[in-house]
Amino acid sequence: MNNLEVSCRQKCNECSYKLTHQIDYKEVPEILVLEYPCTNIKASHRIISIDGTIWYNNSIEDGHLSTTSYKQLKTCNGKILVLAIYA
Repeated sequence: MNNLEVSCRQKCNECSYKLTHQIDYKEVPEILVLEYPCTNIKASHRIISIDGTIWYNNSIEDGHLSTTSYKQLKTCNGKILVLAIYA
């Protein structure tokens, strides 16, 4: 929550680097949806219960967080992660 930024079309007048807008919240939102297709953002999990069990959205167990690599978390049945929902 401390470092949420979004790119904008404007560039710095001095160095021509692409500018970003900082997103700040006074309170943590009850739900946060992040979309990131075609990027290399690292996500921390799919659906993970308190004990670390990883679940598909259809209630089928998919392993444990302690034994799953980041690459396995980012892909599922040949599909690539493009959306994360935190609640």
